Amino acid sequence: MGTSNGLLAALLTASAAVVLAPSCQLTSEPGVGGSGEPLTRGESLYAQHCAVCHGDRGRGDGLPAGVLLPPARDFSLGLFSLVSTDNGVPTDTDLETVLRRGVPGSSMPSFSWLGRDDILALVDQVRVLTLAEMTTRVAEEAVSAETEEAIKREAASWFTPGRPVPQPRDVTPSPAVIERGKSIYLSKCAACHGEQGTGRRPIVNWVGRRTVNWARDFTLGIMKGDASHGALANRIQAGMPGAAMPPSSFADPGELEALVSYLDSLIPDGAADLLVQKMETIRVSRLEARSGLRLDDPRWDDVEEVPIVLSPLRWRDDSIVRAQVRVAQDGEAIFFKVSWQDATRDEPGLGELGPSDRVALQFTDEAEASFFAMGSATNPVNIWYWHPQPARLTAGVLDLVSPPHGTLTDISPVVAIPVRAQSLVARGPDSASEFGSQNNPVQVAARWRGGRWDVMFRRALEPDGEGLRFAASSDIRVAVSIWDGALSESPSDKSFSIWHTLDLR
Repeated sequence: MGTSNGLLAALLTASAAVVLAPSCQLTSEPGVGGSGEPLTRGESLYAQHCAVCHGDRGRGDGLPAGVLLPPARDFSLGLFSLVSTDNGVPTDTDLETVLRRGVPGSSMPSFSWLGRDDILALVDQVRVLTLAEMTTRVAEEAVSAETEEAIKREAASWFTPGRPVPQPRDVTPSPAVIERGKSIYLSKCAACHGEQGTGRRPIVNWVGRRTVNWARDFTLGIMKGDASHGALANRIQAGMPGAAMPPSSFADPGELEALVSYLDSLIPDGAADLLVQKMETIRVSRLEARSGLRLDDPRWDDVEEVPIVLSPLRWRDDSIVRAQVRVAQDGEAIFFKVSWQDATRDEPGLGELGPSDRVALQFTDEAEASFFAMGSATNPVNIWYWHPQPARLTAGVLDLVSPPHGTLTDISPVVAIPVRAQSLVARGPDSASEFGSQNNPVQVAARWRGGRWDVMFRRALEPDGEGLRFAASSDIRVAVSIWDGALSESPSDKSFSIWHTLDLR
């Protein structure tokens, strides 16, 4: 990479083309606010994990604001999608549920790997920011100090959760109940979600704003919230103020129960949780000493395959949302095999620059690593990155790791060609530097065949100089990012995972 790092920094900073995933960078010393006052736990966690997308003040104006689709929530509007009250204001439990589950169909990941005290601290911080920014947004138009104080009192009153909406009885979904629910669905829901429940887009928000939100396809099961009877009833009755779904009321509780039962019949069993990210433990298999491993080695079949859920930064129904990871070591080197389905093999021709399929692994041994990759000044990450473009075209612009000597990696649909790659350290999107690339090379082999990519990374367990040590006592986390060249509109169009734990014992 060398002298190209400045170009990389300039491109990433200017365009917010975050190469791996957005990175949180604290604007002050860890644990200290801009005023010099100690940060609360909620403030610190928010700065570390949330401000990158939601912005320092929660206005949805973080670094990748122009990239995310749907965009990050703007707290200053006071509108949240998943609520359970009759006035549309979320309870602490509502906010906690979103943090734990994430929001499939968006780039909002699950934070279930945080402890409950940390989750509740973030809930408090979201509520504090929302009230403060709602008040500020309206008070900017105040004509006097007295008016501003009145606005603050009114905002505090308005952002108080109302009464919980009624919960349906757990009725037996008989054919008669399902048929009644379908009739109600066709009259109340089909205009947006379609007669078959497959969704329609785009639509106008019921509070008067046009948004990029779309009515979900129930048959795919990609649900913002879970698909329990209670959760479905909440969304039907309370609406989704931060999206485009208005609230509905029922004089007869049986109508609600029938509608919920019909919706449940449209959603495939278990589908609503398939894209909920969970921190997985990836066990590293031990091979015969110094036996090596090839991409097509039959011994990979004996290595545990761990499914990894990915969240696209820009959501599309055909985005890559799943990958499989296997890891092994032979006492000398560690091997990572990443596989995913991709209908097309996308790579530019010789001498051309353009979108391509690619994959990156990012590593940290920090106990409290920032969630999003490319790290921060206080929590750097190590990145291994592959794609089939020549280094002389892409170095410092679109990639972080390239084949040496400006050669193009020839990736046959049948034969995998191993190449040498660089390993970098990143301390945020404006910082990428060589990381032991001379003494500790990362080698890569890749193959696309029959609509599936298999990419294998290899590196020494114990580096000669600086670098992560994959020892049995190491506490290392890994995350995955994947680009689909057929869908890429910019270098930041990708899908990413949360951190996962390596079991090196």
